[in-house]
Amino acid sequence: MGKACVLLLIRWAHAGLSSAGQEEAAQESQPSAEKPTFSVKGSESTSGDAQSFGFQAETRQLLEIVQHSLYSDREVFLRELVSNSCDALEKARHAMLTSQLAEDGQADLGITITVDEKERLLSVADNGIGMTSDELKEFLGTIARSGSKAFMQELASAAKDSPGTSQAATSIIGKFGVGFYSVFMVADKVQVYSCKRGASTGHCWTSAGDGTYTLSEATGVSVGTKIILYLKADAENFAQESTVKTLINKYSSFVSFPVTCNGSKVNEVDAIWLKTSGVTQEDHTSLYRHLSNAYDEPAFTLAFKTDAPLDIKSVFYIPQVNMEKFGMGKHESALHLYSRRVMIQRNCKELLPEYLRFVTGIVDSEDLPLSVSRENMKDQRLLRNLNAVLTKRIIRWLSDEANKDAKAYNDFYNSWGLCLKEGVAMDRLNAPAIAALLRYPSSVAGTCKAPPGAREHVCVCVCVYVCVCVCVYTLTPKS
Repeated sequence: MGKACVLLLIRWAHAGLSSAGQEEAAQESQPSAEKPTFSVKGSESTSGDAQSFGFQAETRQLLEIVQHSLYSDREVFLRELVSNSCDALEKARHAMLTSQLAEDGQADLGITITVDEKERLLSVADNGIGMTSDELKEFLGTIARSGSKAFMQELASAAKDSPGTSQAATSIIGKFGVGFYSVFMVADKVQVYSCKRGASTGHCWTSAGDGTYTLSEATGVSVGTKIILYLKADAENFAQESTVKTLINKYSSFVSFPVTCNGSKVNEVDAIWLKTSGVTQEDHTSLYRHLSNAYDEPAFTLAFKTDAPLDIKSVFYIPQVNMEKFGMGKHESALHLYSRRVMIQRNCKELLPEYLRFVTGIVDSEDLPLSVSRENMKDQRLLRNLNAVLTKRIIRWLSDEANKDAKAYNDFYNSWGLCLKEGVAMDRLNAPAIAALLRYPSSVAGTCKAPPGAREHVCVCVCVYVCVCVCVYTLTPKS
């Protein structure tokens, strides 16, 4: 209890210092140093005559659906653009490893985001594989035509295994071919400058999302792809550096390539749940603090991998302090659902029952059956099966911790024991296993002994007005 109070006071003190620092900054009369300026519009420019093309009637209707009905929150457009850039970079890395672009073997791959709040502009650039004029027409002029899906099919049909094939196959994110068009939820006009690796000529694809687009040659285009968004008046907040960094940390903090915004790197934490070795407790502490916005260390840590009902890689943490005990409201689930390092659903309550809401962490799967918007799973029955598997593993984890270190488990129980008591009443299937995790003060503790031949021995003490202890034995049958 004393340790919990100290941690609570530290949090309150930190919040007070932060607010005090903000007040002092607001009262400061001296002008602050000017921030460096970043230009969204680079050296790219169109050359020659632009060709105008029109979307087909069915495509226009799909575009309307994507803009107005497909996504529940328009901020996901940035997640989609970063995911597309990651796929382009993964294709470039695959080409380097398979000697298709041997001369670029030492290239530093990454994503560069630039915002200009004054001009209401945002750009997302990568030095990935790039696109030719025909590919711009094929992949951007046709909705639901996924270049990443076509790349995956090429890998699957390859006659022989080449270096990097396995990594590329498990790292490609997109497959529906509609994510790019989410930009029209926030932009009046979009320009795409792209130059294929190994080519000398770049091209510019431009559209206002009105059913037509233009395509022309362009000069000054770097290898890769650069997307410039001319933001709508009601979307000007997406031209703020702080907003962009918040969205990257929310959705794409663990992508495989470095992401910078106006010159500073955004994704600093590694996806350690995908690693097989070399993970330290400091790495776990860093990830736990990133997920929970906390300053303490996790009480318990579990890395869990399984291939049923899905290929799952996950990591779980349990906080030391239960803020519910201090009247701070009900603890909200902080378990997030990811697919290939990209967040699909934040605070996914369907992954674990409510009485395990204190568990913080990430559940990641490469083959989740996702909806087209990539915001939830299509198969709810599979999600229920996943819930059952994770619940049993969490309960077994707590049992292992109780047997390994009784003092550490008692500290955990003093904070979160009430949640386990909820589980006994709410989860009939797992109630016996949860009941074995309960702890009560009793004058008869340790006096109950298992009879000879008992395989399992569980004593549960229930205290209402008096304490009643019930011991359950499982005897080995006589042969």
